[in-house]
Amino acid sequence: MPRESALVLATDREVQHVKPRGDRAEFRIKGAKNLVLRVTANGAKTFTFLYASPTSGKRCKLSLGTYPATGLARAKDEALALAVAVKAGKDPLLDRRAREGAETFAALAERYLAEHERRNARSSKRSRSTDEIERLLRVDILPTIGHHRAEAVTKRHVMEVVEAVAARGSFVTADHVLGLVRAIYNWANGIGWLDVNPTLGLKKRNAGKPRERVLSDTEVRTLWQALNAAPKLSHEIRTALKLELLLGVRIGEALGAARSEVDLERRVWTIPAMRTKAEREHRLPLPRLAADLLQAALQRAGDSPWLFPSPFGGRPIRSRSATRVILRLRNKIGVPGIGTHSLRKTLATGLGNLGIADEVIERVLNHAPRTVAGKHYNFAKHFEPMRLALEAWAERVEDMLESRQPASNVVPLRSSVVSS
Repeated sequence: MPRESALVLATDREVQHVKPRGDRAEFRIKGAKNLVLRVTANGAKTFTFLYASPTSGKRCKLSLGTYPATGLARAKDEALALAVAVKAGKDPLLDRRAREGAETFAALAERYLAEHERRNARSSKRSRSTDEIERLLRVDILPTIGHHRAEAVTKRHVMEVVEAVAARGSFVTADHVLGLVRAIYNWANGIGWLDVNPTLGLKKRNAGKPRERVLSDTEVRTLWQALNAAPKLSHEIRTALKLELLLGVRIGEALGAARSEVDLERRVWTIPAMRTKAEREHRLPLPRLAADLLQAALQRAGDSPWLFPSPFGGRPIRSRSATRVILRLRNKIGVPGIGTHSLRKTLATGLGNLGIADEVIERVLNHAPRTVAGKHYNFAKHFEPMRLALEAWAERVEDMLESRQPASNVVPLRSSVVSS
């Protein structure tokens, strides 16, 4: 990092005679708070404009030229003009890259975020979508093709990114990655910035097909036993996967659980709207088996605010960790073709087989209501049917684990757990 000096340069003469201090030093310029003169150890002097990007908020620097080719007066004038542009919401660095016409894919993606995605992010749901786009770029896309010139990216480059994601079993994410790269190039084509689009003709691997895999009774027992027996598997991931099977929560909702969400005395788990896909608060009654798992998780979590804290810092474990566990286990234990979502699907199918009304199943899964009346339902009215349904499913899971068949004289619950 450059060393800062309290010395302020005010005249061209002072700039001319200033001496280097160590490896590199910065001198502030009087009358231009965003302008500094950088002086290297060998005496090279460069005027630099410092600012916070109005799109990303990151600290940025822009070279205005070397001294004496660029004089003090000219540098101050340019710095003033750039300060006005930044105040108006423009990013000088992105504008310069655009003018130079040698934009990398990383720079193009940042322009897409700044000029299209973030600008249109009005609702909280859109904001969450923007966060996911930024994550996909940072984790899966930019490390591979970010350094390539945007116009030089080929179909082969794009598919290298997509196939790398698919190779870890994340086929839906692979589709999202391809869709995002395609959206960036479509946007660039639409504004006349690029004439090429390497995603044309490329097809998605999964095409958003619903995941229909449901576990049989034997597979539920096999997987549960494998989770208990896996020597290197953490208690946190083991518990989260079991909770997904017992309650139908998404794996991210389970692993992201906060201590404050669980009320064991009332046996209720309240997932706040900001953590659900439907962006609607989800109150789940807890059958005994699920309550026991959560109580043990609370004890293991210690003083952490999270039920399933990550060992790598003050945050919960990420859902991809559980996804990797399932991918490692499924073929090894003879339960191929399943993912974490299969546990949620198994619960939904199991509740249907028990005679639970479709509307109650939808409430358990926290699916978006399909009717206008359903959008304004009474939580208390549906809580008891949800409780009976989840308790019946927990008993059914315990029967599977003990290799017991359901009693032939069981009365279907549709008569007692009905939709209103």
